[in-house]
Amino acid sequence: MTFAEGSVLETLGESCFAAIPSLQEITLPETVTDIGARCFYRCEALERVNIPSTVRRLPLACIDL
Repeated sequence: MTFAEGSVLETLGESCFAAIPSLQEITLPETVTDIGARCFYRCEALERVNIPSTVRRLPLACIDL
C-alpha cells in the first residue's frame, strides 16, 4: 500500500490497519509523525513497513504478529 503523493496524513490511529490479511507492504508518507498502538496488529502477511524519519512516536506494540 502506498499513499497518494501530496498526502497530508499525520497520525495512524490505534489498530487502524489491524487484522488485514492481505497487507504485505506499506509505505507511509513523509507527513506521518505518530503511529498508534497495535496499528499493524495481526497483519500476518506483512513483510515490510517503510517508516519515514518524521515519525516521532512508535509504540512497542505497533507491529504484533
